Amino acid sequence: MRSLLLSHVRLATLAGFSEIVKSLNGDLESILAHSDLDAELLLPQYYDEYVTVEKLHTLLVNATHQTKTPELAFKIGLSRDYRATGILGLLLQQSKNVEELISRLVLFLALHARDTLSMKTQSLDQGIAIIFVPGSHLEQDSWILHDLVLGRLISIFKKTCGEEFKFDKVCLKARNKELIEKYKKMSDENIQMGCDFDGLIVPNQWLKSELKTRDPQLDVLLTKYLSENGAILEPITVSVESLIAQNLSSGNLSNELVADKLAMSKRTLTRKLAREDHSYKELLTAFRKSEACKLLKNSNYTISEIAFELGYSEISSFTSAFKIWFDDTPLKWRSQHKRKAQ
Repeated sequence: MRSLLLSHVRLATLAGFSEIVKSLNGDLESILAHSDLDAELLLPQYYDEYVTVEKLHTLLVNATHQTKTPELAFKIGLSRDYRATGILGLLLQQSKNVEELISRLVLFLALHARDTLSMKTQSLDQGIAIIFVPGSHLEQDSWILHDLVLGRLISIFKKTCGEEFKFDKVCLKARNKELIEKYKKMSDENIQMGCDFDGLIVPNQWLKSELKTRDPQLDVLLTKYLSENGAILEPITVSVESLIAQNLSSGNLSNELVADKLAMSKRTLTRKLAREDHSYKELLTAFRKSEACKLLKNSNYTISEIAFELGYSEISSFTSAFKIWFDDTPLKWRSQHKRKAQ
């Protein structure tokens, strides 16, 4: 089971942001204030902290409009140092070939920007298309986040494959002609607008090419480190959501249990979640609400079976909680939403 909560990215994603905004005569303090972010969070020593993708998007949108520079996000993406991506960035460099690099990129984006922006791949005659799949959380100005990631991917492929690497095509759906011309001046890629999707197409001839940055021994060490320390390498919110999903039907959903499984005290867990603007109770409630709706809509489980799946020992406890969430009983909600789907 999977929650529908917004995910997080490392603050390293914003490496170089301050310098670029200042070079455009932007008011950095004003942009940060409107984005509800502290200036110190942009310092390198905070790169391992996390920020919600929503907050990252808000910052980029505010900076784009304040500096009147629509190409800002793309420029930041192109200029980023791949080393700032931390251990996951190092692991990208150790991919066996371009094909594996694509697979790892899709996986890592799914981890850090779930339900906000993900990628899927599609085999085409000329190569593999990396297609952006926008989530439901960011609707207004979502192209700004897309263009940040596009710039980032171009930079990653150039640094891992060599400057001679070129995509078959960089695909953009709806952008104005003036912006496309600016992008073409910033990159030597074949950038085209009016496409069916935002994304990139990697040519067939590159798919089996070995990466210039690959070190097989380092890859083994990093992969082992990732598997042994996965909970440390991702936002604490992601780890907590995963444990809630695993233990939901058991009914044992105390924050003490989750803290113990993460090898930390309940107090430390509370502090780490607060740093990511969440609480344990909020995550548990949000997960239960999401799963309740999904099971009521898409399964034939009885109300008592759904209550059990969500970790409630009594059907009355589930019904009471559901009434608070939706001002309706589970039975009536199911009847109304199943009718709408027909």
